[in-house]
Amino acid sequence: MRLRPPTPSRSMAVAMAALVVAAAGPAAAAGHFLITSSSQIKNGTIQVTDLSKKARTTLKGAQGPRGVAGVAGPAGPQGSTGPQGPAGASFTADTTLASGKTETGQYATWGIGGGYLGTSVDFRIPLGADIPAANVHYVPYTASTLPTGCPARGQASPGYLCVYEQNAGGTNFAELYASENGTVKNNVPGRDGFQLYYNTTGTSGAWAYGQWVVTEP
Repeated sequence: MRLRPPTPSRSMAVAMAALVVAAAGPAAAAGHFLITSSSQIKNGTIQVTDLSKKARTTLKGAQGPRGVAGVAGPAGPQGSTGPQGPAGASFTADTTLASGKTETGQYATWGIGGGYLGTSVDFRIPLGADIPAANVHYVPYTASTLPTGCPARGQASPGYLCVYEQNAGGTNFAELYASENGTVKNNVPGRDGFQLYYNTTGTSGAWAYGQWVVTEP
């Protein structure tokens, strides 16, 4: 006759289960296992998300020093040749100032009072047309208003010659004239320049200097 082990009562089964939980400790009862050694962890199984925020912060080290500059790459190919620019003006001995174009320069004269002073101006490019006397103005540096055709210092309207005095002492402007082909032309420039004439006062130094501007009609 085969004997069967006695079946534990329900109350005994509950008591035995409680005994097992108590022996396993709080970690087992909560469904967790306490890891106390790295030998309990399989290599390569821990993720960053498994770590606390504080632990993740400690994993970031200080920035290292800047590395050395790399070797420069080879030069690129030469670009294509650009289009040819427009031809420049060709000046000859017969070239004259084009209509509406302006040229300008400096003048100066120095000396001793009690006589006169004079200086000459050569146009780098001869004029193509005469400037009439009504369009020639000598503007003293003390002038409070500017004459017609001389709108601002350093400027001249088309068909005008403006001589802007910058400073003067011991002199009185007398005349602007030109000597052209053996003929003296009073109060007008020649095609290639003009002269300035001053009377001087006193016995000490005398001078006058400034800027001239002419614009071809």
